[in-house]
Amino acid sequence: NEKISLCGKCEGISVNVLSDCVAEKAIKREITLEDIKEQLSKLGGTQFCVGEINADIGAGLSVPISAINKLRREAAEKISREILIKNTPAVDKNTVEIFSEKLKRKSKANKKSTYLIFSQEEQIPENLSDEISVVLPLNAPEKVFEKLIKEGRKVLAEMPRGFFGNHEKIERKTEKLLKLGVKRFFCPTLDGAVIAKKLGAEITASFGSNIFNSLSLDVWKKYFADEAILSPEMTVSQINKIRGDIKTGVICYGNLPLMLTRNCPMVNSSSCDKCRKNGELTDRKGYTFSVDCSSGCSEILNSVPIYMCDALDDFENADFFVLKFTKETKEECSA
Repeated sequence: NEKISLCGKCEGISVNVLSDCVAEKAIKREITLEDIKEQLSKLGGTQFCVGEINADIGAGLSVPISAINKLRREAAEKISREILIKNTPAVDKNTVEIFSEKLKRKSKANKKSTYLIFSQEEQIPENLSDEISVVLPLNAPEKVFEKLIKEGRKVLAEMPRGFFGNHEKIERKTEKLLKLGVKRFFCPTLDGAVIAKKLGAEITASFGSNIFNSLSLDVWKKYFADEAILSPEMTVSQINKIRGDIKTGVICYGNLPLMLTRNCPMVNSSSCDKCRKNGELTDRKGYTFSVDCSSGCSEILNSVPIYMCDALDDFENADFFVLKFTKETKEECSA
């Protein structure tokens, strides 16, 4: 006639839970230590695994198995919450404000540079100004980079957003491009930045790094980059208020990726030979979303491009602007 008590211990934290029902005298079969252990060991759906199980059971008692299972779930949830509380750092708003004040105020850039990101070499317009930097996907042919460098162009390579186990292959290609003369790499993720830094490349944190405030900007500056593209979700006001001793850029044109997929969404309806990287998906409202495979994985692009080329003067803090071309023709890129 006593409630069942369960005590769980993990990482120096101890919790206790009580059952709703009480133990009763067994009529047919009494509960055993093995029964208790079997039920308490079922932690497969949690982040825990069983260590030691001890039980103090009176002789000739009956306990519902469902009650043991409920105690196990409640104990796991309770101890999980306590571990989260113990390991969650306290946020001190004053500290954040003080840190933000220490960051250097960005001064208005006198001369703003331009980066043009192309999916393919064929998109690059003729008679492009030497002051404009050309960015190509890392997996573009080496001869293309070599040709553009010989022409005297400022050429950069953009790391893919999805590595999917290809780290060694990407590192080898990065090393080859560095030897050809590619000095700077657009890195949308930390794994790409780690490779570029390891090989001694110059780094621009690009689309995908999701830099939204001065603190994240400072982290990229501290560990990896001397340039960073700010999140396209930021407002003009937010961009103009951002701080940090690092060059910042804004994407002012491009069909930005909505989704990154490991497997091409076109594979069920077409082959690569037929698609030729011109795949498109159409939603129920008739909007068309292009599929870009230029970076070695598939990115589903927004049907409407972002366009802010008519408001460049509003970005007081921007040091450079980025135009991202994916499916456009050479003529469209020139326009």
